[in-house]
Amino acid sequence: MSSYLDPEIIIPPMRIGEPAWVVASFFPVQGKWSEEDYFRLEAGHRIELVNGCIEALPMPTAFHQRIIAFLYKLLEQWNEVAKLGEVYFASLPLKLFPGTIREPDILIAQADLEEPYPDDAYFVVEVISEGEEARNRDLHHKRADYAKAGIPEYWIIDPLEKTVTVLKLVEAEYALHGRFTASETATSAMLQGFTVACADIWALERKPKAL
Repeated sequence: MSSYLDPEIIIPPMRIGEPAWVVASFFPVQGKWSEEDYFRLEAGHRIELVNGCIEALPMPTAFHQRIIAFLYKLLEQWNEVAKLGEVYFASLPLKLFPGTIREPDILIAQADLEEPYPDDAYFVVEVISEGEEARNRDLHHKRADYAKAGIPEYWIIDPLEKTVTVLKLVEAEYALHGRFTASETATSAMLQGFTVACADIWALERKPKAL
């Protein structure tokens, strides 16, 4: 990969224990990343491309992974009958529009993709990770991006508030279909007959055993 670094930028001298600043010269500066640059990146972490900028996602917890596995199995069972498309789970880049690629925790997209990555989805799910930045990303930024991409339905699973928020696309923006608490059953606006007992989600949070 060729260097993108501006020749006038001075790379700090190498010091043990500091980041390898020279590696940055192999990649574009923020705001200049293309889809081709993104797909050449092998970082070993979940990475998203947003308006030409790279965003690193937090590592999922065991509870986060249990929620994804549980919902994925339910969606697979529902889709065996509905045959809407194919159910996928992270990490799988979803190309929303030029300059923006997200990695939903779960998505339903076209089956038998001709391209290696989908560029459209019928349904997406995000489980909010810990931290204010992650909450802001899923509750606001991804909501705007998924709506702009025309994805009909977006579920937000919030372990902090113990809620399931179901959003449906109305024209170009999401409207609230329902915000379901722990004692309620979440229903889909688009997936006919698909429901989830919220209590089953929160039961997946296993407390560490006392020593």
